[in-house]
Amino acid sequence: MATLTSYRGLQVVTPDPTGDGGLAIQDDLKSLVDWSPKSVWAQSADPTIDDDETADFFPGSLWLRTDTTPPKLFVCEDSATGAAVWRQILLQVAQDSAPQLGGDLDVNGQKIVSSSNGDIVVEPDGTGKVGVGTASPSSLLQVAGPIATAIATKTASYTATATDSVLLCDATGGALTVTLPSASGIAGRQYTIKRLNGGVNAVTVAAASGETIDGAATRSLLLQYESVAVVSDGANWWVV
Repeated sequence: MATLTSYRGLQVVTPDPTGDGGLAIQDDLKSLVDWSPKSVWAQSADPTIDDDETADFFPGSLWLRTDTTPPKLFVCEDSATGAAVWRQILLQVAQDSAPQLGGDLDVNGQKIVSSSNGDIVVEPDGTGKVGVGTASPSSLLQVAGPIATAIATKTASYTATATDSVLLCDATGGALTVTLPSASGIAGRQYTIKRLNGGVNAVTVAAASGETIDGAATRSLLLQYESVAVVSDGANWWVV
């Protein structure tokens, strides 16, 4: 005997009708709900994990919250009972010579990813500033908290790269030299080099060929735990 069962919130006959007319109607109804899952408008709260298939929401359902500025639009990704997943869709993207956001960008725990190793640039206009952990930065870049930077220990001669920052040098096994990259094109980049070992084995910091560190080709770290911080001006390196 045929019975009525729920198909994405729509009551359909089970098993499927056998007559051509009934089967065509049932197929049309299923197609209609597949193409146009339940959506709701003028909501005053975000959807939750409980806004699921038991409430007739299914993947593709839309949820518009209109009590915020700008409004917030969500799409259902997974309607599993008690574990529904909704993703917010970015609204108000203006297009002229480049995309512009018309409101806050909420990545909702997701990443901002640059494809093909491209740079990610934050470029405030005019007197704009960049704040990390603060809504009112007072400098071009203000970080309201500690900053983590790359640190590595070297026991043999090494050439610093764009991914280095702090280099700890242990020359216990033999003298070593840290060679700085060319200062050209990297004005403002800084490195800190520190000697860990005592003894007579030398730790030397060397500029690239034809460049200098405070006017000299090299700088020696003679004492245990001695360190030097250098910054590029785009042509040479300076101790700071």
